[in-house]
Amino acid sequence: MQDYYKKLKLSKLFYISPTLLPIPSPVSPRDFPIFSFLEKDILTNGFDSKRPIIVRIGTFNKVSSKVLSEFPRFPSATSIKELLEEDIEDKWKTDIPSKNIADGNHRLVIALELKLDYVPVRFQYIIYD
Repeated sequence: MQDYYKKLKLSKLFYISPTLLPIPSPVSPRDFPIFSFLEKDILTNGFDSKRPIIVRIGTFNKVSSKVLSEFPRFPSATSIKELLEEDIEDKWKTDIPSKNIADGNHRLVIALELKLDYVPVRFQYIIYD
């Protein structure tokens, strides 16, 4: 019955240094065409904020999701590290190689290679009502 009240939520958009995010494990070899396409696109147009990296951060209650909504657009490295330290393995029953990155592994790899200062990120979490 408890699972019936779960809701999957996305946070507002943040801009975070890619070095603070979990190291991605892309599903494609580096020589796949997607990498050269993404690299060229990011170099030409910048990192598209309409397609942010989605990072899973676990389960929140209403109070902690309110705290997340009050984070500044450019949160401190300390607050991001604290947010990502929680072990999410049991909350997200998945075999995805990089459990914390829900979407954007390939773009994050390119951002790290290009040494971008910031990338758009949204956090995905489960909330219980």
